[in-house]
Amino acid sequence: MAGVVSRCAIGLLLYAAMASNAWAADELKRAAALLAEGKAKQAYTLLTPLEAERAGDDEFDYLLGTAAIDSGQPARGTLALERLIQRDPNHAGARLEMGRAYFLMGDDTRAKAEFDALLQLNPPPIARQAMTQYLQAIEQRNRSRGTQWSGYVSAGLGHDTNVNAATDKTKIFVPIFGGDLILTDTSTSKSDNLLFAAAGTDFSHPLTENVRLLAGADLRYRHYHHQHDFSFGTLAARGGVAIGSAGNQLRLGTQLDYLRQDHQANRRNLNGTIEWRKALGDSQQVNLFGQFGQIRYQRPEYRINDANQTLLGGSWLGLILPAHNGVTLATLFGGRERAREDRADGDKRMLGARATWQFNPIDDGELWVSAGWQQGHYCQENFLFATRRHDRLTDIGLGFNWRIGGAWSLRPAINHSRNRSNIAINEYRRTDYTLAVQHDFR
Repeated sequence: MAGVVSRCAIGLLLYAAMASNAWAADELKRAAALLAEGKAKQAYTLLTPLEAERAGDDEFDYLLGTAAIDSGQPARGTLALERLIQRDPNHAGARLEMGRAYFLMGDDTRAKAEFDALLQLNPPPIARQAMTQYLQAIEQRNRSRGTQWSGYVSAGLGHDTNVNAATDKTKIFVPIFGGDLILTDTSTSKSDNLLFAAAGTDFSHPLTENVRLLAGADLRYRHYHHQHDFSFGTLAARGGVAIGSAGNQLRLGTQLDYLRQDHQANRRNLNGTIEWRKALGDSQQVNLFGQFGQIRYQRPEYRINDANQTLLGGSWLGLILPAHNGVTLATLFGGRERAREDRADGDKRMLGARATWQFNPIDDGELWVSAGWQQGHYCQENFLFATRRHDRLTDIGLGFNWRIGGAWSLRPAINHSRNRSNIAINEYRRTDYTLAVQHDFR
């Protein structure tokens, strides 16, 4: 909709064709020129100080309303345009801008009424095309506001160079012993081939005009051919509500994750989240989020690692390379993990960042690249190693989603991660090669 929403030149064309008076002041001529050049904010800045004196003048109210809308203030623009429409109900340019303002504000009922009325006035072909596009967008948006459901199933194979995310060293120097500790076979890295399967669904249902119920679930299983002890399955169930419009929305939710490994319950995570999403124009969005989670291990021997985790962060989503649907997502977050038991390393402070870039090099395929960084600083000296633990985890991924027909896609991917630590037993490298076939339901 970027081409539709930003088309103030069409309104100016209608205005020039149907308004009867010429601009009477140099300020108005300069403002009109700025709007024609796409410099709406400059035009708005020029016109705003004149409102007390010029409000009620047809030319001024039209230009001020248009400049406000194109500057990202549609509600402000409707005030100026309403004055003009009260004086001249058939002013086509003002009604087009009013319809556009309602559309940007999410008031589809009034936007549709304005566009339908304008179509009855036999507007120029370029204006008629724009109004038709708006009406189509309103119809599509109304459809999307109903109950929505999507799902997927996938399966594949691959190879994991470090199934247990362990060090490749066979012995570690331990200061408290004054010598080397020989690691057991299960404490060193293992590689293996794998098979995996996954399925998931997302559901959304409107409770009121501005409140939606959200729910979803994902089920995943990974089987290693030889390292059976590290085969695992996960179940994630989530629910929440979204309050507000798509361009300005508050989300409250919760998620419960279960992990089973070697046919035994291993870990349960319960998270509560709050997120605010705000659109910046047609091609950008910012998110702010907070998350509180409980990490609970199910086996007695692992419960010393139980912790409560708090995260705060923000992200930016932007459209680049529009011709190829290029999208960039950048996230920054930080937080704290508070140990519930006497964990050897104590509490943990975290700071991290992640970026993902995706675009369509071909019509039937999406290429994505991701990179992440996270550092963790522990607050308690580890008595075995006589130091406080510091970790730095980095990862990079590359993949391609190739639509091979209908809702089917072929998905090769490579992911590499590395954890650096001042305590050698926590260092590792891991590379995951996978090839999946996926079917999407909508």
